Amino acid sequence: MISNVNRAQLAKEALTASSKLRKRYGYDLSAPVNIFDLCDMAGVPVRFVDINMEGMYVQLGEGVRSMIFVSALRPFHRKIYTCAHEFGHHYFGHGFSVDQITSSPGGYSEEEFLVDTLASFLLLPPIGLKAAFAKRNIEINKATAIDCFMIASCFGVGYSTMINHLAFNAHIGELQASRLLRQSLKAIKSSIAGEDLGATLFAFDRHAANRTIDMETTGFILFPTDVEIEETANLVFYKHVPLGNLYKAIQSGITRVYSTTKDWSCFVRIQQFKYVGLGKFRHLSA
Repeated sequence: MISNVNRAQLAKEALTASSKLRKRYGYDLSAPVNIFDLCDMAGVPVRFVDINMEGMYVQLGEGVRSMIFVSALRPFHRKIYTCAHEFGHHYFGHGFSVDQITSSPGGYSEEEFLVDTLASFLLLPPIGLKAAFAKRNIEINKATAIDCFMIASCFGVGYSTMINHLAFNAHIGELQASRLLRQSLKAIKSSIAGEDLGATLFAFDRHAANRTIDMETTGFILFPTDVEIEETANLVFYKHVPLGNLYKAIQSGITRVYSTTKDWSCFVRIQQFKYVGLGKFRHLSA
């Protein structure tokens, strides 16, 4: 069991590390981080594997110093978080590590807490989170499930990860966190899309500031109505909904999306559903 004092010390260490990493790899203290890009810049290859686990970090021999393995079988948001978690093992020099889908009761070591907290701060920076709610004129302690889902999408994390992070950092209270976590992901996505999509959904509003967005084929993405898609062979219009236009990713590749009413554009990079292979090749056209 980790004491509260140790948790506080480890959390401070993780926060400091996340700030250093952002500065080192060209991200400011509020911007969303693409963890796959960061791993490439850090010289840590990512490989997606057909193994039923969360992820694994391995230090190798000459040539390639280390590598991160991420299960291709897990939900896409989970792959992002797992990659950040395994990168934490690399950053702190923990050596070989295998993270299973379920951990043993009470088996949350200081090492695992440290890398988990680094992953959270790296993907969900405190300054960036506060700015995300503020520019949408949302009081965090009054945020709805859809508010949190939309902001989680901008940072590339899952809904429950967002809520737990807000609660861990005392941005919301336990009662609000409990209420939000009772909202099923299926119900939230259905309220946005007007139907049960049965697939991953990313949802972006006019305040999104992402440079890149990664997703898988079969997944859906919501953009405001002023956003245009350059390569419609990869990302096809699905339907209009009250919050914008819904698109479906149908084949791997890269397409640029841009706003016709403001100075914003980004690249959507699509990989095959359950893609297996090196991360740097994940979005090559099929």
